[in-house]
Amino acid sequence: MYEEYPGFPLPRILDGFLFGLLGLYDLWIETGDRASLQLFTDGLSGFRHTIEFWNYRNRWTWYGSHRYLCPPKYHEPQSRAGRISGAIDERLDSAALCGELGSGTIEPSRARRVFWSFC
Repeated sequence: MYEEYPGFPLPRILDGFLFGLLGLYDLWIETGDRASLQLFTDGLSGFRHTIEFWNYRNRWTWYGSHRYLCPPKYHEPQSRAGRISGAIDERLDSAALCGELGSGTIEPSRARRVFWSFC
């Protein structure tokens, strides 16, 4: 697992991890650097084993280890990055992470319950 910024307890910020992971993938594609590929592969393996850490009831994503939900401006790009990661590695079940809101299929009453948690 890669961290967006250092500190203890480990913050486990999802968007920083996902964008770092996709950056390693881009670096490998552009340069063919084997070390970048290994770091990317290791990161995907870690993501597969910890993906449920960020899952909030298959509807939304947690921001990190602080246990508060992501604001919508973070959830949407995280959902996209999760779907991209899932397309790269089909063993990664990113559908649960992306949640219903990321797919645009959630019922309005269920969406309100998620948003009420921000109040």
